[in-house]
Amino acid sequence: MSSVQGAEAVLPLPGSGGISISTVNGDSMQQNIPGIRFREDGSAGGGQGMSQVDIQAGGEQDPMNGGADVNLPSDSVTDMLKALAMELKDGFKTSKSNQEEIRNLCEDLGKKIDDLAGRTAALEEEGGDLRATVEENKEQIRGLKSGEAGVLAKLESLENNQRRNNLRFLRVPEGLDGDDLKGFVVKLINQEKKFEDAGIDIAKDIQRVHRVPAQMPPNRDRPRKMLVYFLTYGLKERILEMALKKKSLSVNGAPFEVRSDLASITLNKQWELGKRINILRKIGATVQLRFPASLRIMANNKMYNFNDCNDVNDLIKKLEQGSGAV
Repeated sequence: MSSVQGAEAVLPLPGSGGISISTVNGDSMQQNIPGIRFREDGSAGGGQGMSQVDIQAGGEQDPMNGGADVNLPSDSVTDMLKALAMELKDGFKTSKSNQEEIRNLCEDLGKKIDDLAGRTAALEEEGGDLRATVEENKEQIRGLKSGEAGVLAKLESLENNQRRNNLRFLRVPEGLDGDDLKGFVVKLINQEKKFEDAGIDIAKDIQRVHRVPAQMPPNRDRPRKMLVYFLTYGLKERILEMALKKKSLSVNGAPFEVRSDLASITLNKQWELGKRINILRKIGATVQLRFPASLRIMANNKMYNFNDCNDVNDLIKKLEQGSGAV
């Protein structure tokens, strides 16, 4: 702003209400800033006019001047207006700069949000693929477990088939057999003279006999089992049947047992199923251990046949809860 023509302004003094600027030349536009008034008067007789400023403090006048207005040169007013304009311009620049900075921050934030949304979508898609892969792997594991169970069942069947002509003699005291295990076993079997009376030469049908393990482990007081291999399945079954009917077998006053020779898998099943028999009987079920390793269970007027311990466990839980459904 270079000049002010016919302007009045009132500058705020302590206790005043602000700044006002007004132009009074004819049709000129007026702008008010409360508190200051600028005035330019012409001199009498056509002399050059002198610009002056009246400063009023909220209606208070200078008492030393008889209440007259205080006049300032127009150059000072122009400088003040320029300074005021510069301050306003700087304020506008600062405001514009702040607005631009905020706009840039908003744009950056928007870009980050878009980027995050894209990455989230990608992760969700990847997560879907991973879930599908996990399900496929689970299905493959179930298939492998099923295949493994099938292989183990075949292995168990083959091993039991190889042992079908064998018998186990359990808890036969050590030292009674001497050096002739085969002859000792024949004497054990012929205690009832059933086979001798029938004219059956058991010794010819026995292929071999040995104790398991071959060497007596140290600090073991339980006798090792004796494995007897027969040439024919029929004779082996007849001897087993006789032993089961006898129920009580002994040699020199020491009791012993005769059982079928089974695969270790089957023996473990027998052991695990046997532990569940008492549990089933306590909750009112009738249980029978069937050869080689299965349970026949009568409960809630229903018959169940299981050879898997997990199935037996499920039935036990349901019977304990009062439901016989499987």
